[in-house]
Amino acid sequence: MVVVIKISFSWAAVLAVMIALAGCRQEGEVSVRLPAYDPLADDYKLTDVEITTLDDLDRLDGQTTTLVGGAQIVLDYQKNEIDWKEAGAYVAFGGIKSDGVLIPEDFDSLAMASAYYGLELSMLFFEDIGMPRDLLVHMETYYWPDLKIIEADGEEIDMRDNAFYMYIAQNDRGFYIFPYEDFQWLPLSMNAGVMTHEYTHAVFDALVHDPNRGVALAAMTISGANFLYGLNEGCADSMAVARTGDPDYMEHSIEKEVYVVQCNTAIREIVRDASEEWYYSPAIDSAARLQPAADFCPYDVGAFFASLLYSLARDIDDAGPGPDDIPSVEARLEVATTLFGALDDLGLSLKTDFELYDMFSLLIARLSTQAKKDAFCALLESRYAMHYDLVEGC
Repeated sequence: MVVVIKISFSWAAVLAVMIALAGCRQEGEVSVRLPAYDPLADDYKLTDVEITTLDDLDRLDGQTTTLVGGAQIVLDYQKNEIDWKEAGAYVAFGGIKSDGVLIPEDFDSLAMASAYYGLELSMLFFEDIGMPRDLLVHMETYYWPDLKIIEADGEEIDMRDNAFYMYIAQNDRGFYIFPYEDFQWLPLSMNAGVMTHEYTHAVFDALVHDPNRGVALAAMTISGANFLYGLNEGCADSMAVARTGDPDYMEHSIEKEVYVVQCNTAIREIVRDASEEWYYSPAIDSAARLQPAADFCPYDVGAFFASLLYSLARDIDDAGPGPDDIPSVEARLEVATTLFGALDDLGLSLKTDFELYDMFSLLIARLSTQAKKDAFCALLESRYAMHYDLVEGC
């Protein structure tokens, strides 16, 4: 989930200087025992992993992100402001060393180190597919903040059971991980796919939104803004699946057939499986073209897009049609690299009346061989029949 604040800000408190907690400073590579995804078992197991970008282990502060605890925030859509009641401070990681491996000594240490590790893997993954490290400003990860949302109609919501990326200003954006109440499976902060999904929103922001925060985004048509929102969700799912090799990554944290209210009014299943064949439909099309942004749910567009790219990776890899035939690392990386390049192209060519077929045209132009272009066109002809004739390159 991505949250973009499109309101003016009245800061009730300036972010305080973070106070260091006592402890032994440790930099560089460190071995930590954390839950890690095992693609062969399609499950998470406690595994000794290497975290490589920390500057300070005790604070979980490093090149990837800085963990912050104790923040208290009110996001008020009636007053059009975000009010930081408490800015938060550095967290404290506790671990016991055994045979050179740090074993987190409490739940919070386990959850926070997992969040850092998941974001670090995401950053390194994007570097592998072409992202310069300085593309993104250094971001904080707010662990279990007290976030109250006051909706335009006055309804108050205390955020729980969620994780998201939020843009506030050009040099002020970050990740948020909330307390767990209803979902008692693998916590979201320990779910590698969720962390990559949120990190991808930050990358999408830098590649597509940042170059267009002047005139283009403000002038977007209803359909253009909705399609872009749906594409953002689809890219986040696609990159999460590409990095982990897990097309159904949310299921480790939230069982299937769990339905919640999303986008204010829609009752929807949370889990989306990229290995399923999603087809673009008149219902998806009309929702994107007619619903105002406040009511539009982007997840159907996102699931359709992620399903297409997962199928493309299978076709490149000749993995076959079965849900258990996971594309190889090489095929997933190739599709992810193509998608990253196409997003960079989109940021430089975004139109106010953006359509999904604009993105498909950019993807086709980026594919390395005619055979791969033909494979993607065949998928589009089958699943995007309504607008297939508008895709350039097919």
